[in-house]
Amino acid sequence: MKKPPYGTRCLVIACHDREEPQFSGIGRIAAELTRRAGGFAVLEWRGGSLQLRRRRTLDAVIVSGHGAANRARLRAPGISFTPECLQLPPRTPLFLLACYQGRPILRRAWARGAGIPAARVYGHDGETESSLSTCLFLHLLAEGLSCLEHRFEQWREANRYLQPHFARLRRLYAQCNGDPLATLSRLALEADLAPAADFISICRTCPRYLRGLAKARDE
Repeated sequence: MKKPPYGTRCLVIACHDREEPQFSGIGRIAAELTRRAGGFAVLEWRGGSLQLRRRRTLDAVIVSGHGAANRARLRAPGISFTPECLQLPPRTPLFLLACYQGRPILRRAWARGAGIPAARVYGHDGETESSLSTCLFLHLLAEGLSCLEHRFEQWREANRYLQPHFARLRRLYAQCNGDPLATLSRLALEADLAPAADFISICRTCPRYLRGLAKARDE
Protein backbone atom coordinates (compact mmCIF):
# COMPACT_ATOMS: atom_id res chain seq x y z
CA MET A 1 0.00 0.00 0.00
CA LYS A 2 1.37 3.40 -0.98
CA LYS A 3 2.21 5.62 1.98
CA PRO A 4 1.52 9.37 2.25
CA PRO A 5 4.41 11.77 1.63
CA TYR A 6 6.61 12.64 4.59
CA GLY A 7 5.45 15.82 6.26
CA THR A 8 1.77 14.98 5.81
CA ARG A 9 -0.30 16.58 8.57
CA CYS A 10 -3.75 15.41 7.50
CA LEU A 11 -4.30 12.15 5.65
CA VAL A 12 -7.61 11.41 3.94
CA ILE A 13 -8.22 7.71 3.21
CA ALA A 14 -10.95 7.22 0.60
CA CYS A 15 -12.65 3.84 1.04
CA HIS A 16 -15.02 4.12 -1.88
CA ASP A 17 -15.05 3.80 -5.63
CA ARG A 18 -14.10 7.06 -7.31
CA GLU A 19 -17.06 6.52 -9.64
CA GLU A 20 -19.62 6.67 -6.80
CA PRO A 21 -21.50 9.95 -7.32
CA GLN A 22 -22.26 10.53 -3.65
CA PHE A 23 -18.56 10.85 -2.82
CA SER A 24 -17.60 12.93 -5.86
CA GLY A 25 -17.72 16.23 -3.97
CA ILE A 26 -15.48 14.89 -1.22
CA GLY A 27 -13.02 13.63 -3.83
CA ARG A 28 -12.86 16.99 -5.59
CA ILE A 29 -12.43 18.95 -2.37
CA ALA A 30 -9.77 16.56 -1.06
CA ALA A 31 -7.84 16.95 -4.32
CA GLU A 32 -8.16 20.73 -3.99
CA LEU A 33 -6.85 20.57 -0.42
CA THR A 34 -3.74 18.70 -1.53
CA ARG A 35 -3.08 21.44 -4.11
CA ARG A 36 -3.86 24.46 -1.95
CA ALA A 37 -3.12 23.50 1.65
CA GLY A 38 0.29 22.21 2.60
CA GLY A 39 0.36 18.97 4.53
CA PHE A 40 -2.80 17.34 3.13
CA ALA A 41 -2.63 14.00 1.32
CA VAL A 42 -5.24 11.62 -0.11
CA LEU A 43 -4.97 7.85 -0.51
CA GLU A 44 -7.50 5.63 -2.27
CA TRP A 45 -7.76 2.45 -0.25
CA ARG A 46 -6.84 -0.65 -2.27
CA GLY A 47 -5.82 -3.03 0.49
CA GLY A 48 -2.69 -3.70 2.50
CA SER A 49 -1.54 -2.13 5.75
CA LEU A 50 -0.67 1.45 6.56
CA GLN A 51 2.08 1.46 9.18
CA LEU A 52 2.24 5.12 10.17
CA ARG A 53 3.22 4.84 13.82
CA ARG A 54 6.46 6.77 13.28
CA ARG A 55 4.81 9.65 11.40
CA ARG A 56 4.95 12.10 14.28
CA THR A 57 3.89 15.05 12.12
CA LEU A 58 0.54 13.36 11.38
CA ASP A 59 -2.07 15.54 13.11
CA ALA A 60 -5.21 13.78 11.85
CA VAL A 61 -6.47 10.89 9.73
CA ILE A 62 -9.91 11.04 8.10
CA VAL A 63 -11.42 7.86 6.68
CA SER A 64 -14.39 8.27 4.32
CA GLY A 65 -16.73 5.60 3.01
CA HIS A 66 -19.62 3.24 3.74
CA GLY A 67 -19.65 2.01 7.35
CA ALA A 68 -21.05 -1.32 8.51
CA ALA A 69 -23.76 -1.24 11.18
CA ASN A 70 -22.30 -3.84 13.54
CA ARG A 71 -18.64 -4.11 12.60
CA ALA A 72 -15.59 -1.88 12.67
CA ARG A 73 -15.38 -1.85 8.90
CA LEU A 74 -15.68 0.43 5.88
CA ARG A 75 -16.51 -1.11 2.56
CA ALA A 76 -13.96 -0.42 -0.17
CA PRO A 77 -13.91 -1.71 -3.77
CA GLY A 78 -13.15 -5.42 -3.47
CA ILE A 79 -11.88 -5.28 0.10
CA SER A 80 -12.81 -3.88 3.52
CA PHE A 81 -10.91 -1.30 5.52
CA THR A 82 -10.70 -2.57 9.11
CA PRO A 83 -8.82 -1.53 12.27
CA GLU A 84 -6.01 -3.96 11.49
CA CYS A 85 -5.24 -2.00 8.33
CA LEU A 86 -3.96 1.09 10.14
CA GLN A 87 -1.31 1.88 12.75
CA LEU A 88 -1.07 5.47 14.02
CA PRO A 89 1.07 7.47 16.42
CA PRO A 90 -0.58 7.37 19.87
CA ARG A 91 -1.57 11.05 19.78
CA THR A 92 -3.00 11.12 16.24
CA PRO A 93 -6.82 11.33 16.16
CA LEU A 94 -8.82 9.15 13.78
CA PHE A 95 -11.99 10.64 12.27
CA LEU A 96 -14.37 8.06 10.80
CA LEU A 97 -16.60 9.77 8.25
CA ALA A 98 -19.02 6.87 7.82
CA CYS A 99 -22.23 5.40 9.19
CA TYR A 100 -22.27 3.77 12.65
CA GLN A 101 -18.53 3.75 13.33
CA GLY A 102 -18.91 6.01 16.36
CA ARG A 103 -20.70 3.30 18.34
CA PRO A 104 -18.69 2.70 21.53
CA ILE A 105 -17.85 -0.94 20.81
CA LEU A 106 -16.69 -0.06 17.30
CA ARG A 107 -14.66 2.93 18.48
CA ARG A 108 -12.84 0.64 20.90
CA ALA A 109 -12.11 -1.80 18.07
CA TRP A 110 -10.68 0.99 15.93
CA ALA A 111 -8.59 2.19 18.86
CA ARG A 112 -7.12 -1.28 19.48
CA GLY A 113 -6.30 -1.78 15.82
CA ALA A 114 -4.78 1.65 15.26
CA GLY A 115 -2.90 1.64 18.57
CA ILE A 116 -4.44 4.85 19.88
CA PRO A 117 -6.68 5.65 22.89
CA ALA A 118 -10.41 5.27 22.31
CA ALA A 119 -10.75 8.95 23.18
CA ARG A 120 -8.80 9.73 19.98
CA VAL A 121 -11.34 7.92 17.76
CA TYR A 122 -14.21 10.09 16.48
CA GLY A 123 -17.31 8.89 14.69
CA HIS A 124 -21.10 8.97 14.57
CA ASP A 125 -23.20 6.14 15.97
CA GLY A 126 -26.01 6.38 13.41
CA GLU A 127 -26.68 6.87 9.73
CA THR A 128 -24.73 9.61 7.97
CA GLU A 129 -25.46 11.65 4.87
CA SER A 130 -22.75 12.18 2.24
CA SER A 131 -23.87 15.75 1.54
CA LEU A 132 -23.10 16.61 5.18
CA SER A 133 -19.71 14.92 4.86
CA THR A 134 -19.09 17.11 1.82
CA CYS A 135 -19.92 20.14 3.96
CA LEU A 136 -17.28 19.05 6.47
CA PHE A 137 -14.66 19.02 3.73
CA LEU A 138 -15.83 22.46 2.60
CA HIS A 139 -15.13 23.76 6.10
CA LEU A 140 -11.63 22.28 5.92
CA LEU A 141 -11.10 23.99 2.58
CA ALA A 142 -12.29 27.33 3.95
CA GLU A 143 -10.83 27.23 7.46
CA GLY A 144 -7.94 24.78 7.50
CA LEU A 145 -7.12 21.78 9.63
CA SER A 146 -7.53 23.65 12.93
CA CYS A 147 -11.32 23.55 12.55
CA LEU A 148 -11.53 19.77 12.17
CA GLU A 149 -12.46 18.69 15.70
CA HIS A 150 -15.08 21.44 16.12
CA ARG A 151 -16.59 20.94 12.68
CA PHE A 152 -16.60 17.17 13.06
CA GLU A 153 -18.70 17.54 16.20
CA GLN A 154 -21.07 19.77 14.20
CA TRP A 155 -21.14 17.13 11.44
CA ARG A 156 -22.12 14.52 13.99
CA GLU A 157 -24.86 16.70 15.48
CA ALA A 158 -26.17 17.67 12.01
CA ASN A 159 -26.45 13.99 11.07
CA ARG A 160 -28.25 13.23 14.32
CA TYR A 161 -30.66 16.16 13.96
CA LEU A 162 -31.39 15.77 10.25
CA GLN A 163 -31.56 11.96 10.13
CA PRO A 164 -35.40 11.91 10.25
CA HIS A 165 -35.34 14.09 7.13
CA PHE A 166 -32.75 12.10 5.12
CA ALA A 167 -35.28 10.30 2.93
CA ARG A 168 -37.06 13.57 2.14
CA LEU A 169 -33.75 15.32 1.51
CA ARG A 170 -32.76 12.70 -1.07
CA ARG A 171 -36.14 12.88 -2.83
CA LEU A 172 -35.96 16.67 -2.99
CA TYR A 173 -32.41 16.49 -4.34
CA ALA A 174 -33.62 14.28 -7.19
CA GLN A 175 -36.61 16.54 -7.85
CA CYS A 176 -34.29 19.56 -7.97
CA ASN A 177 -31.98 17.82 -10.45
CA GLY A 178 -29.07 17.83 -8.03
CA ASP A 179 -29.21 21.56 -7.26
CA PRO A 180 -28.06 21.84 -3.62
CA LEU A 181 -29.36 25.36 -3.01
CA ALA A 182 -32.80 24.60 -4.40
CA THR A 183 -32.87 21.43 -2.31
CA LEU A 184 -31.96 23.33 0.82
CA SER A 185 -34.63 25.95 0.17
CA ARG A 186 -37.28 23.29 -0.36
CA LEU A 187 -36.26 21.38 2.76
CA ALA A 188 -36.37 24.58 4.83
CA LEU A 189 -40.08 24.88 4.04
CA GLU A 190 -40.69 21.55 5.76
CA ALA A 191 -38.11 21.40 8.55
CA ASP A 192 -36.46 23.78 10.99
CA LEU A 193 -32.84 23.85 9.85
CA ALA A 194 -31.70 26.38 12.45
CA PRO A 195 -29.96 23.85 14.75
CA ALA A 196 -27.70 22.80 11.86
CA ALA A 197 -27.49 26.19 10.11
CA ASP A 198 -23.95 27.11 11.14
CA PHE A 199 -22.65 23.86 9.71
CA ILE A 200 -24.67 23.50 6.50
CA SER A 201 -24.56 27.16 5.44
CA ILE A 202 -21.06 26.54 4.02
CA CYS A 203 -22.70 24.88 1.01
CA ARG A 204 -23.96 28.30 -0.13
CA THR A 205 -20.38 29.45 -0.70
CA CYS A 206 -19.34 26.55 -2.98
CA PRO A 207 -22.50 24.80 -4.21
CA ARG A 208 -20.69 23.27 -7.19
CA TYR A 209 -19.13 20.64 -4.92
CA LEU A 210 -22.59 19.41 -3.92
CA ARG A 211 -23.98 19.02 -7.41
CA GLY A 212 -24.33 15.58 -8.96
CA LEU A 213 -24.08 13.57 -5.73
CA ALA A 214 -26.70 11.09 -6.91
CA LYS A 215 -27.23 8.97 -9.98
CA ALA A 216 -29.41 10.53 -12.61
CA ARG A 217 -33.02 9.45 -12.47
CA ASP A 218 -34.28 7.11 -15.14
CA GLU A 219 -36.41 8.87 -17.71
